Amino acid sequence: MNIVVGLITGMIAGATPILLAALGGTLTFYAGIFNIAMEGMMLMAAFAAVLGSFVFHSWIVGLLFAVAGAMILALIFIFFSVTLDTDEFVTGIALNLFALGSTTYLLRQIFKVKAFSRANSSIRFRISAFLL
Repeated sequence: MNIVVGLITGMIAGATPILLAALGGTLTFYAGIFNIAMEGMMLMAAFAAVLGSFVFHSWIVGLLFAVAGAMILALIFIFFSVTLDTDEFVTGIALNLFALGSTTYLLRQIFKVKAFSRANSSIRFRISAFLL
């Protein structure tokens, strides 16, 4: 029974950010703007939250940084798609790629973190040896 409760709890916790982004996308769609950059906004908000809470040692400041990070990306999206009248789909994909690249670069520069570790290399070696 504990497994089922843990599974349901994990599903709800994992689906909540996606449902909130879908709700935001629905609201922007009804406003007449097709916002495809929600993934980039969530990524930028997550990075800004980690940065703010790490620097100031406060989850409240991290939350404020998250809102500010997402708002900056949203303002860039609105500037390009509404003011300059560019294609919303292309602008959204460009902002998603910008958010992915900038957060990866800043994560590596500020926190000295890389995505590759020795644990992953041994697993990768076993998988590649199995496939060959």
